Amino acid sequence: MTARLERRLPTRWEAARRMREESARFFREQGLDGDAADGLAMAAAELVENAVKYGEWRGGGTVGVVLVVEEQAARVAVENPLTDAARLEAHLAWLRSFPSAQEAYRARIRQIAESNDATRGGLGLVRVAAEAGCTVEQRLANGLVVVTASLLRSQG
Repeated sequence: MTARLERRLPTRWEAARRMREESARFFREQGLDGDAADGLAMAAAELVENAVKYGEWRGGGTVGVVLVVEEQAARVAVENPLTDAARLEAHLAWLRSFPSAQEAYRARIRQIAESNDATRGGLGLVRVAAEAGCTVEQRLANGLVVVTASLLRSQG
């Protein structure tokens, strides 16, 4: 069994809130428990926010979102224009350098607190890994980046 939902969203902040609500509903309808559905919905919202914030939106465009539930896993994939994913890849490499996502989350919170810079970001993807229990990956091709958050069904 594979269930799939695809959306094209405007590059506005409120799109993340709407995607969170729609994602939670979709994942529950596919039989995921509340914690897994809520975690994946949070991941969808975070990834859409990142796409709006970091996407290279010269002349408009839309954020692509794909939600998939398969027998073994569920995932959220978000696509936006980006020509250089070096910063994103460095952030994911930093996240993977920790023994657990929870340790990375605590380290990131400490970094933010010690920086005295309330505008400093970088918590979203760490939050997706730590709170939702997702594996986060990215791939860049033809000027588009796709960031995917995956959760094994045995986890939820």
